[in-house]
Amino acid sequence: MSGLLRPASRSLLRKQLQGKDIDTNGAKARLWHQPCFTRSRQLYVIPEARPTVTHQLVIDLTRDAIVTALMIAAPMLLIALGVGLLIGILQSVTQIQEQTLTFVPKLVLVGGAFIVGMPWLMQILIKFTTQIIRGIPAMVA
Repeated sequence: MSGLLRPASRSLLRKQLQGKDIDTNGAKARLWHQPCFTRSRQLYVIPEARPTVTHQLVIDLTRDAIVTALMIAAPMLLIALGVGLLIGILQSVTQIQEQTLTFVPKLVLVGGAFIVGMPWLMQILIKFTTQIIRGIPAMVA
């Protein structure tokens, strides 16, 4: 932690107030009173990290997460919608109004679509996760 902190000069301390932004050699820093780092009560200049997570980055990450979630959920949802629509038409034509009639075909077809599409779904999830993990150093540095 001592690598990040350095004592400020007396002339700089007189010019600046504690907690105000200062400019030291072109780097933004903040002047703080940190009695816990040394025995004497000195003021230290603590360099501020520049913000690397911008609004655009947050928007891009959110958009990618939503698109990935939609790509994963869409096949099962579309199959459930289609099966429900077909069985609904069948029920209205035959006048069979059994609520549980739609449950079993939806369950079987959505489960089958999940099993058949599992390699594709995992590929999408692994690609998204790898992209997020590889982007962490750029967000931190």
